[in-house]
Amino acid sequence: MEPSPGLAGTCASVRIFGASLDFDDISRSLGVEPTETHRQGEGGVLGKPFRQDMWRLDSPLPKAESMDAHLIWLNGTLRAHLDALRRLRQTFEVSSYCGVSIDGVRASFGVSAEALRMFVDVGISMAVSLIFAGYSEMEARLLRGPGEELDQRMRGTDVSLRVGGSSLDFGTISASLGTEPSEAYRAGSLDPSGRPHVGDLWSLTAPLLGTEELDARLRWLGNVLVPASPFLRSLSNQADIVVRCDFFTEEDISDVEISPEALRPLVDTKIPMDFHAHLI
Repeated sequence: MEPSPGLAGTCASVRIFGASLDFDDISRSLGVEPTETHRQGEGGVLGKPFRQDMWRLDSPLPKAESMDAHLIWLNGTLRAHLDALRRLRQTFEVSSYCGVSIDGVRASFGVSAEALRMFVDVGISMAVSLIFAGYSEMEARLLRGPGEELDQRMRGTDVSLRVGGSSLDFGTISASLGTEPSEAYRAGSLDPSGRPHVGDLWSLTAPLLGTEELDARLRWLGNVLVPASPFLRSLSNQADIVVRCDFFTEEDISDVEISPEALRPLVDTKIPMDFHAHLI
């Protein structure tokens, strides 16, 4: 999966925090040397002492590589030692870090079901940290459009299942998933700007759930995906299927966590995730 325009760089890590960590034992258990370790009390960023011991493994791939590539590297490196990683999680804090640097006010990245599997198998959240840089306030306002206020959709998240292709059987898709689409259109029909759509689309958007975050909307969508897994796997042979997650934020440094429970339906149905970040 190629990085999108606006994506300045990505990185990914697995981290273990705790007290009196045996760094050598962790390295032996996981079959890999750490990228970095530190002890509680040592000087950290801005001279503040670290509050815990830490063992960290970074993907060594360049930041120009896709997030998918970083996660697949970590997955492949740790795959044979997942039992050891799960045992460590019973005693210590095991977490991920997925860093995304954005040059401007928006960018997107895709993550395959294969790459998401690590979070599900280990039982840790996918922690995404978004850093927006190189933008002006005027660029941020352009996302709203002239004179527009933020609507409810753009105050948090938007999650949808999108099935694209040609000559899609909308009736069969709806019947198999047990729901009508939130949106559906045919190739050649006009979009709101008057341009013709290049393909068919059947889309189901998770409903607004009060103040619920992206994770809850992914879980809602998962309740639709899992019962229809056999159908979706068959449909993927003739259509492009993806779960799109739009994350809107007013902070130029913003964090979002996606739980393993929310990611499991994507892994089980082998559906990739497209993550779109917007600074508003």
